[in-house]
This record gives sequence, structure tokens and C-alpha cells, in this order.
Amino acid sequence: MYYAGSVCSILSTIHDFVSISDMNSLPNLMGFLSLICYVLSMVPGVGRFLRPSLLKTTLWMKHLVKHRRHYGVAAFGFGLIHGVWIGIARQLDFSNPKTWLTYFQGITLLIIFTLLGGTSNNWSVRYLKTKWKKLHYLTYLVLLVLPWHIYDKMRDHWSWITYISLGLILTTGFLFILRRRVEAKKRK
Repeated sequence: MYYAGSVCSILSTIHDFVSISDMNSLPNLMGFLSLICYVLSMVPGVGRFLRPSLLKTTLWMKHLVKHRRHYGVAAFGFGLIHGVWIGIARQLDFSNPKTWLTYFQGITLLIIFTLLGGTSNNWSVRYLKTKWKKLHYLTYLVLLVLPWHIYDKMRDHWSWITYISLGLILTTGFLFILRRRVEAKKRK
């Protein structure tokens, strides 16, 4: 119950910054919430690299580790709402190849999040075994495609959410690369 109240207070704070009359900002808010959930799902892996003791000692890190899959599924849900809302608002024609080229990054992200969200359950882990882990490496592809998507789509109309979004995803990507380099050095 505490977490639901926290989420509601965060959403109401964000809502204060976003004008309801501006219908373009609402789908972007869903995209922003998808990004936040994705970054929260990545924090335990990056946090393990930065300070392993944090995972066991702090309450919020224990929560993130325990509910990592839930944040990933929430990222998918918000991303799906974002994509569908943009598609409806802009009346996109998916039979036109130009639409697929224009929205390539978003479609790619949605496909990846669908695969990850659909297999984020205990049954999939048991059934797919080592293939599940390989499939979930796709989350690292998101670290490459998401900044490209944000920059490409928000290039002409940057807002404070754009700066925060790029900062979050680039920082997460940078920390992930540092973690991989340290792990590679330890293996040698």
C-alpha cells in the first residue's frame, strides 16, 4: 500500500508539470514512465557493480531486487500505452513502409519489451532455462536504441523531460559499460 501511495504522489507531481490541455505531452509522459521503470529494473544490476553491500542493506534496493521483473513489465505496459497512443493520435498507417522506417526505434523497443515482458514469469524461466537468460540479454540492446529513439523523436521540441530521460538512460548505459569492463578484467 505504501508503494502505491508513493507512485500516486510521484504521478501527481509529474502531472503538475504537464498540461492536460496539451495532448501530445500525455503519450510522452507514458514514454517517460516507461523509461523510469526500465531504469529501475536496471538499477540492481548496476548497483551490484557500484556497491554490492547496497543490495543487502538498503530497503529500497531490496525492494528493487525483489520486484525487478515487475518494473520491467511496467516498462512494457507504459511503453505499449505510449506507442498505441502516439499511433492513434498521429493516425499512423502501418501499411506504409515509410511509417515503419520513421518509427523503427519505437517499434523495435516495443518488440523487445513485449518479448521481455511476456517471458518475465517463473514458468518461462523454468521452461526456457538458459535460453531465457539469453533472451533477456535483449535488455542491453534497449540501452542502445532508447537514447537514439529519444533524441530522434524529441530533436525538434526538447523539454525538461527530454533532458532527464537522456541523462537517466545515458548514465545507466555508461554504468553498465563500466560494469562489463570490470567483469571482463576480473575474468582475465
